[in-house]
This record gives sequence, structure tokens and C-alpha cells, in this order.
Amino acid sequence: MTHTVVALGDHLDSLRQLTPHRGVIDSDEDLEPRGGVRGLVVGVDLTGARSAREVRAELKRQVTRWAEAARRYPGAIHLLIAYQIPRGLDPSRVQGAADGAALRAHAMLERSAARYVDVTLLDVTECDDTTVLADRIMERISGRAGAYSAAALTWADIRGTSIARATMADYY
Repeated sequence: MTHTVVALGDHLDSLRQLTPHRGVIDSDEDLEPRGGVRGLVVGVDLTGARSAREVRAELKRQVTRWAEAARRYPGAIHLLIAYQIPRGLDPSRVQGAADGAALRAHAMLERSAARYVDVTLLDVTECDDTTVLADRIMERISGRAGAYSAAALTWADIRGTSIARATMADYY
């Protein structure tokens, strides 16, 4: 079955293998109706930030922005935001902010749009296999919603397993 996935946001090199997948479009300008969209994949480039504090603040702003944009897609049950941080910045300095932003985005969509949307934030800074990353993303979006409400993962978390399994391992 083909699931319509819209790729939005910044064009990250690590997401380059996503658009060749069947059912993925890289623009929603001519997309009508938007109800057929099952998932949104958003690229967020944070590499220009000068500090961990700046990265955390901008990540929170971007997650809020894209959660609000997700309201335009009544059929979307997955919002996956892939982001890159400056090389050399310890990902653990961003992880707490990413976890919190994912939870807030999920709650906002549940309250304002009256629907359940799984929100996943994924740090792809260290991604060294764009084909596997694209496969993991498509596998997650083709799966059912509700296994988890919000998650923040890194490439290391999903390199050898699915996003759903990595999230469940993180939960339990």
C-alpha cells in the first residue's frame, strides 16, 4: 500500500534517499486534498547555531512551527522531525529539549486538532547510511500510530533497529 508522505523543511543530506521512495512527495504546493497524507517528514538544519543553548531554543521553535503546520493535514498520524546539530556538540546536551519538544507537540496536536499524532524527533547528525535512514522512516510512517506518543532518538538508536523498537526500548 502506498502512503503519502510529505517531506518539508530544510533539505538535509541525510534525507536525500527519502524522496525516491514511492508515495513520498517533496512539496505540498499542489497537494489537494491534504487528507490523504499519512505522515510528515521535516528536515531541520541547526548546524549554524553557536551553542547548545541556541540549538535547544531553535529546536523548540521549529518543533512548534511544524506541529502547527501538521494541523493542515487531517489524515497525518506521524510527524517525524529529523534535525542536524553542529558537529562536535554532544547530542546529550540537546536530548532533554528534544524529548520535551516532542511531548509538547504531541499534546498540542491532540488538544488543538483533536487527533492522535505520533511525534518523533530524530537527531541525524551522525547518520552514515542514508538508505537505511530512509527505510527506517518509511517503515515508521507505514506503521500504526499509538505505539508511543512522542520520542526523541538519535541515529545511533536506530542504526540497527526500527524507530518503533528503539522507541519502545527507550520507554521500557
